[in-house]
Amino acid sequence: MSLARFVAAAALSASVLSSSLSHAQEGTVRVPLATWQQLASPPSAPRASIGATSVAIGIDGELVATVRATLAIRARVDGAEALVLPPGVVVHQASADGTPIDLVPTREGLVWIVETAGSRSLELVYDVTGARDEHGASIGIPLPLAPSVRVRAELPPDAASASVVPAVSSYFLDGVLEATTSGTGALLAWRTLDGTGAAPAPSRALYRGELIDGAVRFEAELDVELARDEAVLVPLFPRDVALAVLEVDRAASPIRTTDDGRLAALVRGRGRHVLHATFEVPITSERGLPGARVPIPEVPVSRFELAIPGDKDVRVEPAVAVHRARRGASTLVSFHVPMSAEVQLAWPEALPESATGEPELRAAATLVHVVRAEEGLLRATAHVEYQLARGSASRLELRVPHGVEVDAVRADAAEVADFRVTGERERVLTVFLDRAVQDVVSLEIDYEVLLGRAGPFEVPLLEARGVRRQRGLAALLATRDLVLEPASEEGLVRVGENQLPAAIRARIDATIAHVFRWSDAPPALRASTATRPREAARFDARLDALVSLGDASTTAWAAIDVRVKSGSLSELVIALPEGASLLDVVAPSLREHRLEGSRVRLSFTQEMEGDVHVELRWERIVAAGESELDAPMAHVEGADVEQGRVAIEATAAVEVEPARTEGLSPVEVSELPEELVVRSESPVLLAYRWAHASPAPRLALRVARHRRAELREAAIDDATYRTLVTSDGLAVTVATWMVRNEREQFLRVALPAGSELWSAQVGGRAETPAIAGDVLMIGVVRAEGAFPVEIVYATPIARLGALGRLALPLARPEAIAARTRWEVLLPEGVRWSAPSSELALRERGPAIGEAPFVHGITMRGGERVVLEGLFAGREGRAPSVSIAYASGAGVWVGWLMGIVGALLVWVGLLGLVMARTGVIVVPEEGAAGTVELATYRVAASAQRATTTRRGIAMLAASAIVGAALLVLALGWLESSAWGPVGMSAMLAIGLVIAGRRRIAAWLASVRAKVAPAGAPPEGPPAS
Repeated sequence: MSLARFVAAAALSASVLSSSLSHAQEGTVRVPLATWQQLASPPSAPRASIGATSVAIGIDGELVATVRATLAIRARVDGAEALVLPPGVVVHQASADGTPIDLVPTREGLVWIVETAGSRSLELVYDVTGARDEHGASIGIPLPLAPSVRVRAELPPDAASASVVPAVSSYFLDGVLEATTSGTGALLAWRTLDGTGAAPAPSRALYRGELIDGAVRFEAELDVELARDEAVLVPLFPRDVALAVLEVDRAASPIRTTDDGRLAALVRGRGRHVLHATFEVPITSERGLPGARVPIPEVPVSRFELAIPGDKDVRVEPAVAVHRARRGASTLVSFHVPMSAEVQLAWPEALPESATGEPELRAAATLVHVVRAEEGLLRATAHVEYQLARGSASRLELRVPHGVEVDAVRADAAEVADFRVTGERERVLTVFLDRAVQDVVSLEIDYEVLLGRAGPFEVPLLEARGVRRQRGLAALLATRDLVLEPASEEGLVRVGENQLPAAIRARIDATIAHVFRWSDAPPALRASTATRPREAARFDARLDALVSLGDASTTAWAAIDVRVKSGSLSELVIALPEGASLLDVVAPSLREHRLEGSRVRLSFTQEMEGDVHVELRWERIVAAGESELDAPMAHVEGADVEQGRVAIEATAAVEVEPARTEGLSPVEVSELPEELVVRSESPVLLAYRWAHASPAPRLALRVARHRRAELREAAIDDATYRTLVTSDGLAVTVATWMVRNEREQFLRVALPAGSELWSAQVGGRAETPAIAGDVLMIGVVRAEGAFPVEIVYATPIARLGALGRLALPLARPEAIAARTRWEVLLPEGVRWSAPSSELALRERGPAIGEAPFVHGITMRGGERVVLEGLFAGREGRAPSVSIAYASGAGVWVGWLMGIVGALLVWVGLLGLVMARTGVIVVPEEGAAGTVELATYRVAASAQRATTTRRGIAMLAASAIVGAALLVLALGWLESSAWGPVGMSAMLAIGLVIAGRRRIAAWLASVRAKVAPAGAPPEGPPAS
């Protein structure tokens, strides 16, 4: 057979075999996905039924619940499955009728396979850990999968109330909760005594006390109202109280201690409760008198009834009205106290029976008058302090000059119930207090008097009545417009303003012009009003400025703090740089601001004293090509000393260098005030300070403006793809991108040709993308952090045949992904070769078990390929992968193609070599023995044949066709190379055997050439 006929026959056999294999796999069947999953899933075993179920729960101090569940199981057939618990439960013990059993974990939960039909009692023990918060604790309890579950939980002692969710009915009493529920789980939650919110306090309290040996014993009765049906702690007394009895509703109550160290009673149930307590406090003499300190809870209504042997005068702190009565040989006192944490009792001996009436009042007074003049009016405030050395007083009197109108009276030790001015010839101001006061009481009296004609007038001074001695002070003030000048100083002593009490001097908001002092009765003080000459303001200024250099303008902001040292300020002038445009002015009491060239004049609605804060903002347009400019700095005119700090920032692509500075000193950015640093939008480049009055500082800047680089407004940190390849010609891909977006409205994605979008999510929420041409536009949010964008799409691919190459492209987002990970799940039953992709191969191996994918699709078996790469697709092409495969007879077809290709290559190459060199590689005559084969005769005739062009072409075609078959089999189909390698080895061995004599002769000639001269030539050995 000629070479051409052999090649044609091999090609015809390969095409017929391939056609038969492809024809055997043709045809399509379409079924719903749910039906396909049902057909693919194994048949389920019969289920056993679950009857009466009870659960007992015990909880330890570490909040670990031990659950003991008892179930009634009934199986109608052998091998039935009982689904007893949801998945994820760690069971410590499982037994049926006392015999240990094994549970099988499944996707649906834990299953017990009942070997024989019948009824069983199943017992399960497992632990669950709970969580605690400030109000209580909660535990999620997995429950047996029964129609009804009876739950009984023993809770910790600090549980105030508890519940089970969901539950049909529940009952909680004495730390035990019983409920009925159903389902796969329930939430057990309870509130603790410390986490039930604000502790309720008693609303009323009655204390009955009597003296015993060295102590006072009290019988306390307190009313408490609870709004909810729960257990709460009611704090009562501190720990140092000797508590003898504590009862709630005449029953002994548990006693607890709160976090703040108070003894508390445990009260349960909604409604009114009565607490009875018996406690004792020791009698001490710390203050020189026998008495006792009684700590009590703060109650709105607290009544004390105390019986003391003998005739005693009981004193109470806080001061209250004490009702005293004699009962036989004892003194019975009763009183109510306000809300207080303790009550101080003392009982000196009672006054002699002969002493009647109120005790003598001995007091002294100090009067300080602060007087100021207004138009036609004189206003004054008298600060009167009474020192009560003996007795108490609830009514105080002062002499008031004629013409005085009292506006208000205030007291510090008690409330002023009323005040009245009576009398014609001698006017008396009477101040009525709501209770009697002792020791020290201060009054503050505001009064005024109308001024008549111009000229000196008498300054109205008050005088205290009923005191043994008094002294006075008068301060005449100078307001902004008027000043009080004394006309006569007879009987007065001029003193400095430091003689005024510090508390009163701190409250005076005007200039103190004169201060006079006197003793006993006040003398006649005459004064007159004079217009206060306006004093030129002297002030210092501190200026903090921030200069922002932009593309086309320079903006400046300045905060100016003016401190008026003397006089007052009615207007302020601020000089701005030439060409600056004022944008905003903020100042207190600002009437208007006027621009006078490059100066801004601020006018105030009143004379400004003290500190004045002004804020300005202005800008200056930068001329095109201007490379050196003066920083637009402001200057406060008229300031004695001007101090300032200036910070330079660049809000555009501007390079800044100082060109010239006058009167400025560089400072570190850390020395700038926080207000400047916070206001800056960009890092501060330069910072200076100055401290002088004139001339104004100057800062020239050398500016070089550059074009801004364009940045990506959206980027992808991680791109994750999962592709499931089916044998039916469909590739389903789940693409997840972690996107950072600043300004983009859409994330543009180009899907592979023919792809169909199934779903899209942005940040976990469903999104409906838009389509612009062939590009998918997914609306994205703007956020600083990365958020997930996920799409699911299906791409049609060629159906898998016996032999071929699978090509899979990916969706290409417009933004570049920093890291890309692509997981490809390939179907089983196919031999897959190594993938070829722009991404690097990280993992390759069989897919073990069932892998859930998307939309309820799972993959069983097959092969898993993981590819990874950095900045994939930056050239504008989407990543792709190409994988050669072979299945069934396709594997042998690939081997056959490789072997035939290798054979044709060797035939073509050897023929060309022999045609070129004229050497025919065949056995020599007689070498085959006595029998000469026909092939030798053909070879002998071939030695005498002549070489033609047609023969050369056929040999070259054989080599080319063989090389093409090798490339197709090994390169594209990636078949095994062992077939071609074996064929080549066999041919090489045959060639060596066929030409062994020629090889030996050639080796002999080589040795003869390299042998030394004079050496005898090797000949055949002598016979």
